[in-house]
Amino acid sequence: MKARSLLGPRFFMDCGLMLAGVWRMGNPVAMWKEPYLEPCCRSALHRVALAGLAGRPKGLKDDPCLERMQRMGFVVCSEEGRFFMTPAGRQRHAQEILKHGHQAPLKT
Repeated sequence: MKARSLLGPRFFMDCGLMLAGVWRMGNPVAMWKEPYLEPCCRSALHRVALAGLAGRPKGLKDDPCLERMQRMGFVVCSEEGRFFMTPAGRQRHAQEILKHGHQAPLKT
């Protein structure tokens, strides 16, 4: 008998099991390879995004999260001690925060 992937939607369909939204998850195997962001880290990432070109200064309560995300490659710290988002951080911000529609309306 051929071994099946334990995480693919095909496995669940072949076994007669139906998980809510399993076909909408995209690739569940790839999803588990992404590093998990705690809610506090997601909030810190959003604050970096809100800081924009000014950057988020060091020395605030979210430093542990920002340092963790720096190790993950989502933010970098400048020589002046300010955190800025990397392209990977912008992508993760779009995935984690903006997908929920919690963005401020753009002023024109």
